[in-house]
Amino acid sequence: MSQSVVVTRVGEICLVRVDNPPVNALGQELRAGLLEAFDAAEADPAIRALVLLCAGKTFIAGADIKEFGKPPQPPLLPDLIGRLEGGRKPSVAVIHGSALGGGLELALGCHYRIARTDARLGLPEVRLGLLPGAGGTQRLPRLAGVAVALEMIVGGEPISAAEALQYGIVDELFDGDLESAGLAFARSLLARNAGPRRSGEQCAHLDTAVEPQALLEAKRLEVQQRMPGLYSPQRCIDAIEAAVCLPLAEGLRRERELFLQCMASPQRAALIHRFMAERRYARQLDDSGQVSAAAVGQRLAQRYRQELEQLAAEGVDAGQLDAALAAFDMAIGPLRVAAQDCVGQDTADNIDASNGTLVLGEGCLLERPLLALINEGTQLLAEAVVHRPADIDAILTKDFGFAPQRGGPMFCADQLGLGRVLEHIQYWQRRLGEHWAPAPLLQQLVADGRSFADLNGQN
Repeated sequence: MSQSVVVTRVGEICLVRVDNPPVNALGQELRAGLLEAFDAAEADPAIRALVLLCAGKTFIAGADIKEFGKPPQPPLLPDLIGRLEGGRKPSVAVIHGSALGGGLELALGCHYRIARTDARLGLPEVRLGLLPGAGGTQRLPRLAGVAVALEMIVGGEPISAAEALQYGIVDELFDGDLESAGLAFARSLLARNAGPRRSGEQCAHLDTAVEPQALLEAKRLEVQQRMPGLYSPQRCIDAIEAAVCLPLAEGLRRERELFLQCMASPQRAALIHRFMAERRYARQLDDSGQVSAAAVGQRLAQRYRQELEQLAAEGVDAGQLDAALAAFDMAIGPLRVAAQDCVGQDTADNIDASNGTLVLGEGCLLERPLLALINEGTQLLAEAVVHRPADIDAILTKDFGFAPQRGGPMFCADQLGLGRVLEHIQYWQRRLGEHWAPAPLLQQLVADGRSFADLNGQN
């Protein structure tokens, strides 16, 4: 059995303890160990109940980020949860710290859940351009109702243990020792001869929901207004709708279909890049880090504004630029304000807003501002103002209004291809002068056949 799973027996109760520091992430080795433990407990006639708990500071806090972007390895999480939920012996999840993403989905696969009073529970996959893909969109509405599921899954914000108890997601709160609380709850189940209570079979909240279709349509409209351009929130709503309209097995298949659509979306890669970039940048932040963030923002904002002013001088229409920014999902923040400040009202009918597609070409209105950010960002890297390209992306998406679902200018550069980026910068150098001279580091990367992602990996 995996070293990250420790199984002990206390009388008729099997304790399955996850120990996979630092956050008990659900990697392949842990999934395999849990499956082996669940199957062994199910097959042992001396075991009457199973308690799942975690060592360290937290319950399972989500997927293993080292597996992001890689082909999934069995056992897949939906299969593991299906095996747990289908068990004939009552299972109890003992939650402390954070139960997030796949961790909460695994807890929902248990027949009962208790949470320490300081615990947090959530399904934040939408922030990574995804949706809960291991039954979360199907089991949560059945337990807590459509309104709560929409708030937690589409919004992505964790809730408190007290809220989870109020919504029926957990059965009991406790303070103190995890093992003692889990054993006490399991013994109470055995004392009253309580059997499995499968989340996927609970339909009371779905049956009594106040006009679930009205709730779904209202959330769709809200997403259109508050999250324009985002791909996964609407798919989250579609998956919750499947819980309302379909039996569990069919709803799970629909969830998987929508999950794979999100996986194939370019936004998923951009949002995961941004998530990783922010995590890495936050770890290096100190007083000097704050100064470098300000320096990066100022340099890039100045270069960006310079290009917008040049566009204005060339007669670009303000409405067209505004439409282009909206299509590229840059609806708020200093970068949008700079555009509104700089561009005049004259018309330029030959300039296309590009409908938000990530393209280069003289007809694309955002080409020059984007290339300016990339080129200036490369120069900041060469001057060691920042350590890695992802730092620039973290700063601009967090504080300067660059659309998170685009990943940041340096991520965009890799998506476009640094060779193409260099060619277009050299074109504008010939057209507009030496302030468009390509950064030497960019030229070197192209000559070496390397990318900004390569620099992220080595620093």
